[in-house]
Amino acid sequence: RCDVFQGCFLWSSLCGGTGSGLGSRLVEELRDDYPRRCILSSMVAPFSRGELPLQHYNTMLCINSHQKASDGIILFQNDMVLKVLESSSPDRNPNLGFQDINQCIAQTLDDLISPSLSPHRRSRAVTRFFKSVSARVSEKRLRGFEMREFVGSVCPLPSAKLVELWSSKGLRVLDKNKTSITWGGEIEMLLKATRNTDSRQRSCLGYQLQLTGPPHALRKFKPQQSMSSITRRLKCVKWNPYPGDLKLISRPVSREGRNQTGLLSVNRTALAGYLEGVKKKAED
Repeated sequence: RCDVFQGCFLWSSLCGGTGSGLGSRLVEELRDDYPRRCILSSMVAPFSRGELPLQHYNTMLCINSHQKASDGIILFQNDMVLKVLESSSPDRNPNLGFQDINQCIAQTLDDLISPSLSPHRRSRAVTRFFKSVSARVSEKRLRGFEMREFVGSVCPLPSAKLVELWSSKGLRVLDKNKTSITWGGEIEMLLKATRNTDSRQRSCLGYQLQLTGPPHALRKFKPQQSMSSITRRLKCVKWNPYPGDLKLISRPVSREGRNQTGLLSVNRTALAGYLEGVKKKAED
């Protein structure tokens, strides 16, 4: 038994019968037992060229179950992750495989759910322009991942739950040096990943930018200018007055020398194109 139960974070795949079938049953049971708790799902979509003969049926049925029962769905597409890793690799002809894709996804999820050593501290000057700005650089207190806060930031519509997630540290899994760069470089890397997955740059419903680093590095970040630029480049919808959520997390310098990390969560209409493609292949 636990003192506080905020919700569940489920990880599964869409390809095989275990991930899609058991995962769908599990999320439905959790929703029935805990109707008021937050349920966040993280799913990995198979390669479009085919890994299993029934993968398109499994994908459609599984996403349908999670769409009804979950509050938010983080979707990783193997095709898109591989494409972005190839474009961000320092080698011209990288030899990438499932291990590199898994490492990128695992690192990205780790950056999302890893606890921080500080609580929220809001900046009034920036909150006037954006939904919430958290500068966790004061007290040393362990704070875990807030699922409901995350879902509220990136899923402004209950019917639009699909979210893509990119981490600058995850995109640098092939970079052996892993040298630190500026906040502008971190953000540019994340925006480049979104462009690679959708050349048309379709509308963004909501997004969250999380920057992690030592306190002295976080103080150099200029939130108003950077967030305005991100909102414009992501082509956020006009009906959402506060599409961007900024979180600054203070952590000590890592032993690997990786001082700064950026994490971008985006809810875009581009993911509807992926679902249409899966539906067409399932019908064929």
